Amino acid sequence: MLILLLWLTSFLYVMNMEIREKWMDNIGHREQIVSCLYRVAYLVFLVGFGEGYSEHNYTLIFEMICWMVGIIMRLFIIAEIVQIVNKYNAASNKYYQRIQRLRDFMSSKGLPSATCTRILQYFDFRFQKTFYKEEEILSTLSTPLQKEIKYETCKRLIENVTIFKDLPTAVVLKLVDCLRPVIVLPNDVIVQAGTVGDNMYFIHNGTVAVYTSAGFEVCHLTDGSNFGEVSLVMKKEKRIATVVAVDSSELYILPRAAFEKVISPYPDLYNRMCKIANDRFMKTMARDTSLRDLTSS
Repeated sequence: MLILLLWLTSFLYVMNMEIREKWMDNIGHREQIVSCLYRVAYLVFLVGFGEGYSEHNYTLIFEMICWMVGIIMRLFIIAEIVQIVNKYNAASNKYYQRIQRLRDFMSSKGLPSATCTRILQYFDFRFQKTFYKEEEILSTLSTPLQKEIKYETCKRLIENVTIFKDLPTAVVLKLVDCLRPVIVLPNDVIVQAGTVGDNMYFIHNGTVAVYTSAGFEVCHLTDGSNFGEVSLVMKKEKRIATVVAVDSSELYILPRAAFEKVISPYPDLYNRMCKIANDRFMKTMARDTSLRDLTSS
């Protein structure tokens, strides 16, 4: 834009060396250049006609050319802005297109409004109002990079678990590779007291509430917390607490079968984990009994 303005200024100056306009009279050489630049800027940005009207046809034609150049420059700027906005909103646009297709699908199936709301809530949380194909992105990366991404995402969750303290890095890597992501919505029952568990859960983000078997709320667990580790080492033991999602949460599940496969080459580690898990289980049972006694009294 600056170069174009300078070219037009130079052209107007040279033209007015031959065709003397009134607004060029009685001013010095430097003032003439500044006046030409001033007039060109007026014409290009379409804010006026300068200090006076032109009298010669050549100058009038030049001014019309400046108007057209100014219009083209504005259109170019608008096009650039639109391109930038579309670039940054491409994921959002895809998301809203998917949402519209999802609405059409739910309408064709005649789903109740409560179910439709939960499905839309799931999509909002899953994609955060943008859209991307995670599998397609990961498939373009090498296997080591895929593992590194998963490790950096989940290693903190593994390291926060009491029974996993001081595990070798090789074992942590294998456990991380076994984790499966899952998304739960508010009021979803993740774990039911009295059932036999076979999974451990890690909270990547979100909040869940823990209730005793009698239905009393014990606590809330948030980002980085975990629950259900007892089920990894105590196969037939029933769960003593119910866990319900408070808000939309992203969890990672560690199946017992995968855990046993990873830890089987390390019997000493497994025995230590069993002891820690058993101690925690006994403490939880004692707390549950105390709550029952307090309520009954």
